[in-house]
Amino acid sequence: MSSRSPKEGRDLIHGFFQIFPDYGLCRTLAENIRENQTTYPEALRQLALKVEATRQNRLQIEEQLDRRSIAIEGNLIRLRSLGLRQMSRLSDDALREVLDFYSKHPYAHGRCKKSWWMPSWIRSFPLRFLIAQARARGLKMEYSDLFELLGLL
Repeated sequence: MSSRSPKEGRDLIHGFFQIFPDYGLCRTLAENIRENQTTYPEALRQLALKVEATRQNRLQIEEQLDRRSIAIEGNLIRLRSLGLRQMSRLSDDALREVLDFYSKHPYAHGRCKKSWWMPSWIRSFPLRFLIAQARARGLKMEYSDLFELLGLL
């Protein structure tokens, strides 16, 4: 185990997230650095490759995210078309799936905003709302990771 403190790990995740907003990837890279499985420059190189691939394939990625659907009562409904009220009425499994999707792609469908002139609780309200719904229902999820993600938005 490395001598890096948890604060340094959070700082790494935060710095990586500013480069590429995929919390899971950023957390994995920070853990790999902490466990000496990779180096900081290598992690930055990997993020740069991911950013470039995303830039080159931006339209295809947006189309793919827009086509993402969830099964509700036997029908496939696009996540993009669901409002927060509708999401709050989903079954537990469907809500977990939606929350997993938006935690992986927080800016998809314009749910969370990137504008820095708004307070973070406003920018991330949809994701906060979904997390609150999941907690109120007692869904077993990694809430510490979700709350850390909220802090990054």
